Amino acid sequence: MEDGPGAYRVNALTRLLSAQRAALLEVETALKAAALPPLAWCEALLTLQRVGRAGIRPHAMEANLLMARDDPAQLLASLEAEGYLEWRHRGSGGRILVITPAGRAILKRIWPVYDTALQGAVGAHMTVAQAAALSEVLGPLMVAPVD
Repeated sequence: MEDGPGAYRVNALTRLLSAQRAALLEVETALKAAALPPLAWCEALLTLQRVGRAGIRPHAMEANLLMARDDPAQLLASLEAEGYLEWRHRGSGGRILVITPAGRAILKRIWPVYDTALQGAVGAHMTVAQAAALSEVLGPLMVAPVD
């Protein structure tokens, strides 16, 4: 491959994906060592916590999940089976997902482990200013979540 914009884009994507893989592995390993649910569960629960009592429609929830899931419906079913989320009927029809008190409680247990692992995976390798700059650079690449 020749030098130029194309080569830089490939290099940027390769580094981004490699860094993502390393960070996710470190977080997943820490959660597993602490006998906590996997990162995909944490991500879904954080989304539910963010939307709060308003809840979120299932299709919007699936669109908000960042980690690739072969079967988002299975993820939601697992969370429901553990009592971490519940379905509620929306007044205008349809159903929404809402986090339960048990879901909030498990997030409180997950958070310190997640935060420490993230510090090891990301924070140990860059300053706060570098992390902020990276966040700024990656912002335009983000797909807006669906509400």
